[in-house]
Parts: sequence; C-alpha cells; structure tokens
Amino acid sequence: MKHPAAWAALEIASLDLWARSQEVPLWRLFSERTPDVDLRYSAVLPLVQGEPAFAELLELIRGVRINAVKIKVSDLQSGLSTLSLSRDRLGPDVDIRVDANAAFSAEEALAFIEAATSSRISALEQPVPGDDLDGMAWLTQRSELPIIADESMYTDRGVAYLIEHRICHGLNVRLSSCGGILKSLKVIDHAAEKGLFFQIGAHVGESAILSMAGRHVAMLRPTLRYLEGSFSRYVLSEDVSLQNISFAGEGCAELPAEPGLGIDIDPDVLKRRARLISVVS
Repeated sequence: MKHPAAWAALEIASLDLWARSQEVPLWRLFSERTPDVDLRYSAVLPLVQGEPAFAELLELIRGVRINAVKIKVSDLQSGLSTLSLSRDRLGPDVDIRVDANAAFSAEEALAFIEAATSSRISALEQPVPGDDLDGMAWLTQRSELPIIADESMYTDRGVAYLIEHRICHGLNVRLSSCGGILKSLKVIDHAAEKGLFFQIGAHVGESAILSMAGRHVAMLRPTLRYLEGSFSRYVLSEDVSLQNISFAGEGCAELPAEPGLGIDIDPDVLKRRARLISVVS
C-alpha cells in the first residue's frame, strides 16, 4: 500500500466526522456492546547514552507505577547490561520486553535471548533486519521467547505473508503504517485466526489524534497484549488537542466516551504547527 499514513489520516478524519454526526464515540460505529477492556499503556524507553541518564528514566517509570515497559537495545553486551539494570531498578513484577530495532542477526538474537534469561523478558521485537524474513522465521522456530515483527510487516511480501507462514509470534500494529483503523483491524483479525498475538504500537512524538485512534482500536480488539502511545505531553512541548490525553498513573487511560475520537483540536496549535501543502477544490 502506497502512502499508508496519508490514507490513515483521511480515514480517521472521516470516521471522526461520521461518529460525531451520530453523537457516538468512534468505536461505537463498529460495536454495540461496551467491551471489557482495561486501557493500560506501556512505557517505551529509548536508547540513552550513559547509565545515569537511563537510571533516571527508570526512576520516572517507578514514579508513575507503570507495570509494562519496552526497552530498546542496540547490541548484545550493552543490551544485557541495560536489562540487568532495568530489572534491578523496576523489580520482579514489571513486564519488560525488548525492541532490538533490527540490531541482530538471527544467530545473535538467539544468543541474546539465552543470555537474557535471568532478566525474564517477555518478548523480543524486530530482532533482525526487516527484510530478513528467513532469519526471523528461523529464530521464531527456535525461540521460546515470543518474537514480535515490526519493520518486517512492511516488506514487498506484505504482512499476510508473515501471518500465513508464521514468520513471527506477534505483530506490532501501528495504525498509520498499516493504512488506518479498518486495515489495522483486518490485520489483527487475520493474525488472530492464525494464532498470532498483537500489540498496538506508536510512533515517537505522535499527536493526540493518532493516539486516540489507537485507543479506539484497543476498545474494538481488547485481546491486545500491549498498548503503546498517549505519551502526548510527556514528550511533546504541546499537543494539538485541547484535552490532555496522556496516560495517568500505572499507565491507565479513560475509555473513549465522547463523540468521534473524543478530542477537540486546538486551532491555535494547529495554525502554529501545520504547513499547507496543497488545496483541493
């Protein structure tokens, strides 16, 4: 699919308008029953230079009592050191998973998994280069730890190939990368049919619009394993919504209940931040 983010933007705007006209939250367009879902977000910790700076981030996580954390690593030795520090500071009960961002070969990833046993991580995301589907499949067949695909979802073979051939155990579904809410739901349902799990991913610095869209997908598919996003004012100097949609203590967020996406756009922020590219008349 070409230009998935553009399609996602158009679709989200259209669904928001439709739901507002019906005076219902967006998710209600697809379900009459309120799902039994507890919206709790994961923290995502970036690569940070130096142990003191990373330890400071871990203390922030402890302060808001988030019980699921994704940690990015770049190689075996520093990754193991980062995991050891994380487990020590966060304690035994926090769910820690790793995003390698394609840093390993398949063999290196397996060695990393075996060496990280004592840190008790729950999953490894995109351990190999995105186009190394053979390596991903090889690792998935041998790893007792769940392997999550991210960049590998967007090769020429497409995400359906990953699902049908069980190239991974789970998928990181990012709405704008998949082309919107409807296509994301289609991917999730296909994965579920084949026994794969999913998490709803997020982009760094995404606005309240995309974060709230992800929240509505979580309402429609409450079997998700992890939920990312809604960092909003934790990482942005200002967001485009009048409402603060950042997750609260323990990563908790309110269920969307207002019409449409459930947010109102601040026109002053939009004017400052937007750039007009073209006009269709």
